[in-house]
Amino acid sequence: MKKEIVILANSQRPGGRCVAGICLESGEWIRPIYEDESKQNAISKKEVQHIGLLKIIKINLLENRPETKYQRENYFIDTTKNDNWEIIGTKNLHDIEQFCEQDSQILHSNEEYTEPADMENLEPKEWKSLMLVRKNVEFKNIKIEFPGGFKKKWYGVFNDEPKMELPVTDPYAKHMLYQNPNKRTGNYLMAISLGEPYYKGRCYKFIASVLDFRTQE
Repeated sequence: MKKEIVILANSQRPGGRCVAGICLESGEWIRPIYEDESKQNAISKKEVQHIGLLKIIKINLLENRPETKYQRENYFIDTTKNDNWEIIGTKNLHDIEQFCEQDSQILHSNEEYTEPADMENLEPKEWKSLMLVRKNVEFKNIKIEFPGGFKKKWYGVFNDEPKMELPVTDPYAKHMLYQNPNKRTGNYLMAISLGEPYYKGRCYKFIASVLDFRTQE
C-alpha cells in the first residue's frame, strides 16, 4: 500500500535514523521500518539524510505489521518497490499545528520514561510512541558520565507541566543549538518519541525533532 507522509522526525538512533511522520490521508502516525531484523528498526543515514522535516514523501508499506512492543505506529517497508522515500512536496508549520496534542500526559506518563506495566493495562490499540507537542523549553548541553569518560548531550527541559528533561536526538536541532545560543529557550513544536524497553525495562522518551528550527533558517 502506498502512503503519503509528512515527515516530522528524522532522528539519530543506534544503527542509523528513525524516520516518522503523519499520513496525510488518515492522520495517523507512521514509523517505516525494515522487515530485516538485523537492521534493528534503523534506517540507514545515507538513505534518508536528504529528507528534511516537513517534507512530504511517498512510501510503499506492507499490509502485515511488525510486532514491536508498544510501538503500534511501525509499518514494514515494501522493498519490492523502487520509489520509496520520494519527496513530492512540503508542508508549512501552520499546517502541522492541527496534529499537536494537549494530553495531560506525554506518551502515557509524566516522567522521562513510561513503565511497560502501565502500557500493559491498556489495549494495544491505545499504545502510542509518537506525539506532537508545543512546550516552553530550555535546551541545555549537559555533561553525562559514560563508561570510560564523559560526554555532553543536549537535553530539553520542559517548563510546562508535565515537567521533564528529555534527550535530543534531532541532528539538525543539535546543530542549531550549538550555533545559535539565542534559540536555546523558547516555545517550540516538537515530536516526542518513546523507545522500546531498555534500561531497567523502561521505555524512555526522546525529543525526536524541533520543528520550528526548520522555519528559522
